[in-house]
Formats: sequence, structure tokens, C-alpha cells
Amino acid sequence: MPRLSDEEWFEIYRTAVVEVRQVVDWASTRAELDVQRVGVLGVSFGGLVSAISMAVDERITTAALIVSGGNSGKIVQKAKARVLNREYRTSEAEYRAGQQQYTRYLAEVAEKGFEDVVPPRQSYLNDPMTFAGYLRQRPLLMINARWDEFIPREATLDFWEACGRPAITWLPGTHTAIWLWYPLIR
Repeated sequence: MPRLSDEEWFEIYRTAVVEVRQVVDWASTRAELDVQRVGVLGVSFGGLVSAISMAVDERITTAALIVSGGNSGKIVQKAKARVLNREYRTSEAEYRAGQQQYTRYLAEVAEKGFEDVVPPRQSYLNDPMTFAGYLRQRPLLMINARWDEFIPREATLDFWEACGRPAITWLPGTHTAIWLWYPLIR
């Protein structure tokens, strides 16, 4: 996995969110679909994209986020997956400074809305935690792996708390083995 810049990550997320919204646009043209009942389901990166998509598009009324979370800085710093550690982990001092900056940014977003706050780092705009306040009081289900090596439990719980404590389930498994539970997820 090559290291991507903040700008490259932003473009990947932006494109994915636009594509989700285009599917909702398409669904709204279909007589056989109830546009009042549009939901998204996302796994891993798809969960991050689904959370952002639901936050910015009120036509998406519900979501299921599987092995997902928020606070990308915390995810890459605390993940057990070597690929994230190798490419994105920073020194402890840089991490703490970044978390302080992000916390200040999140407080300002909570007060003014993300549209009216210039992020100190572009990457804040592709972090579900930035949009968590827009998911409060909305139907949301989080399904997570108890031994997730990519999304640390702490990052999931922080996001869960920021979303207003929606329904959450922890399945015994890892990030890459959670699919074994798919037949049982209803």
C-alpha cells in the first residue's frame, strides 16, 4: 500500500461520496423504489464513506456501518495492522499535537457546522468523526469486530459516542474475518 497524500485521500473519499449520492439520485427516478427509505451499508472503508454520505445527504435515512469508526489519526496511530503503522504512524508527540488540533476543530464544527469552518488539514474533511454530529438521532447500526486489527476499539467507541450512542454489536472476529458472520447478520 503506497502512502497517499492528504489531497489524494480527500479525492478518493470525495469521489466515493459523490458516487453514493449519484446512486440515491438514480433511486429517486425509479417508481418501484421508495426514496423515503434509502439506506446505506458500508464495510471498512465503505463504512467510513457511508457515514459521511449519510451525514451530508439527508435523503439517506439509515445506515449500517460494519468494521468502521472515526478519527483517522487515532486509527492509524493505534491500529495493530502493520501496513497502517508503517505508512502513517507518527511520533507520539506529533500524534498528541494532531489530536489536540483535531479536538479543537471538532468543537468548532459542533458550534458552526463543517461548512463554515476551514479545516487546518484537508484530511479532516474525509474523517467520519467530523460528521458524527449530523448522525445523532438518526437510525444507525454499527457492527464491529472484537479483535479488529485496523480500526481500534477506542476509535470505534469514540465515533459511537459522537454519533449519540446508536445500536452497536461486537462480533468475535477480526477486521478481515468479519465476513464469516455475514450470514448471521440480519
